[in-house]
Amino acid sequence: MNFRLPLLIVCLIAASFLLYIRRPYSLASDIAYQAFSAQQYVEHLVPEVNTLLLVDPRDLSQDIKTPMTFWAPAWPYLFVAAFKAGLAPGPAGRTLAILLSMTGAMGWLWVISLIRLRGAWRIAGAILAGLYCLRTGIVASLGAGDLLVYAVAPWLLGASLLIGERLRSGVDRRTAALMALLCLALGCVYWLKYSGIFLGIPVFCALQLSYLRARPRPAALVAVFALSATAFALPVL
Repeated sequence: MNFRLPLLIVCLIAASFLLYIRRPYSLASDIAYQAFSAQQYVEHLVPEVNTLLLVDPRDLSQDIKTPMTFWAPAWPYLFVAAFKAGLAPGPAGRTLAILLSMTGAMGWLWVISLIRLRGAWRIAGAILAGLYCLRTGIVASLGAGDLLVYAVAPWLLGASLLIGERLRSGVDRRTAALMALLCLALGCVYWLKYSGIFLGIPVFCALQLSYLRARPRPAALVAVFALSATAFALPVL
């Protein structure tokens, strides 16, 4: 069963994308602008990633460079890597969608094993994880940045479950370092999608509650909280 469920997930994702393989892959909405900016960067039209060259509406004979600060920069960097690998925008979007779908689905399968789901519940969880790409429509079109959060969320949640178990028995240097690294990773989700910070905040709070259950000394509690909060806030600041 250990190998059957990952294989089931891979088959479900592959089958979902194969259903739409004959259709041109569509990039829409936020992702379309970010892919366009990545393409302009690769073609040396703009000096920085996540910057878009547009026609100046006040003077149509001139262009203006517009930093896209209202979207997190993760997607443009991914598209830059895909374009430098020789992919066109549509195939690049489809390739990224497949890779991120598989990454997220495998992560959720790991979480399922950590919470010890068995039998039909375990299989149902694997099927739902594998069909996420079909249910959200990313097999045919990519328009929002949610897929990145989907890909990293289960790995962060799984890590928090493991570290939370260790926190209940106290904190040594290794556990404190692991907790700080996890909090740093939770803060970095902000740069995948700005609203991803709402994933990090409850996980951060859950880690602190797990440590509180060990009834630590006040000095140790303050020190661990300060370290965790600093690591969590550092990427955002």
